[in-house]
Amino acid sequence: MEAPTRVECEAYNAALDFAPGTVALTWWYLPVQRAHLATMLSPAFPYRIAGMVHVENLLVAHAPLPAGPLRLSTRIDILPPSASGAVLCRLETSVSADGTPLLTCSSTYLAQRGTGGRRSAAALPQPGRRSDAGSSPLPQDATTPASQATGIPSTWPAGARA
Repeated sequence: MEAPTRVECEAYNAALDFAPGTVALTWWYLPVQRAHLATMLSPAFPYRIAGMVHVENLLVAHAPLPAGPLRLSTRIDILPPSASGAVLCRLETSVSADGTPLLTCSSTYLAQRGTGGRRSAAALPQPGRRSDAGSSPLPQDATTPASQATGIPSTWPAGARA
């Protein structure tokens, strides 16, 4: 993806009352969330989106935003089941430009609720890194001030699995 233009950053900042002349850290969540959703829509993703609970998010900026193309890379870690059988999955996205790390984002989701020990953990998907989930394009319609300012959709696509 291309880095946001100054005009796009100023529109985002004005829409959400951030200081002019900066790239707000929260802006990064727009393309990252899009990458996470594309990953979760992949047929290789082992859980249904409906019912997943977003429990934690961490954004860390490493360098200023340069002009030019950005590379987003997402991987999935399925964490070992808890004693109750609850399963968390973590989507880790890194953003870089010309090999320089710019940002990392870690979002953790409750993918499967625990059952109070009534179900064996052996019957659950096995933990481990999943990098074969791939990605899919999302529609470009924008419905919020932030998505209108950036051109990055913030809506769920009509074909989302439930």
